[in-house]
Amino acid sequence: MNIEKIAKAIEADAGEPRPDLRQSLEEAEARVDRVTIPEQMHASRLVYGFGP
Repeated sequence: MNIEKIAKAIEADAGEPRPDLRQSLEEAEARVDRVTIPEQMHASRLVYGFGP
């Protein structure tokens, strides 16, 4: 994944710089998982009828 190329395209589309964008893309590339707390899982089940 070309992080710089993707970041520039997103920023061009947004019309402004996105300060944390490159870090987020790097984390996505490294497959850094987000933490889901039990309350989020419960809310997902209530709203969507399913969840992890």
